[in-house]
Amino acid sequence: MQKAATKAARKATQSAEKAKKAARKAATKASQAVMKASKAAARKAAQAAARRSMEKAKEAIALRVLAEKAAARDTRGPRACPCPHCGQEFSRRGRLMSHLETHAPYKRFPCPWGAGDCTMMFAYEQNVAPHVRRHLQRSEPKPYACRLVHEGVRCTESFRYPSGLARHAPGHPRAARGGL
Repeated sequence: MQKAATKAARKATQSAEKAKKAARKAATKASQAVMKASKAAARKAAQAAARRSMEKAKEAIALRVLAEKAAARDTRGPRACPCPHCGQEFSRRGRLMSHLETHAPYKRFPCPWGAGDCTMMFAYEQNVAPHVRRHLQRSEPKPYACRLVHEGVRCTESFRYPSGLARHAPGHPRAARGGL
């Protein structure tokens, strides 16, 4: 009986060792699975971080491109088209071309006032109208005349509007204004 008990004890020891081996194997598999899971999680986290850094890099590139475009617009500004005659700078070629007419040796637009009384000539047609308005203003009557007399001399100034006369009066000495 002793042999059978020893045999049974050996078998029990062997089965316990097998169980330990199986437990170790299961524990190793479990730790490998955990490691795989943690590696997968780490890989996913690394991929997400890489995606975020790529997005930030793209955003930085886009901002740099926008800044370069803005800088290009700024430098193009007033320095783009200088006048070869006077050096004045223009932001657009069309404005430079228009400006070049002022350097032309002849002016194409004469003053239409009177029959040759005014000999003014203009490079731009748009400058003729304000000039003609000045002629008209000079020919308008000036009903508000200064009537002050100082030391026997009467003031001959006259004005189109009462406000002009009011601005003029303080220029006379107090005695001429009646001691005011």
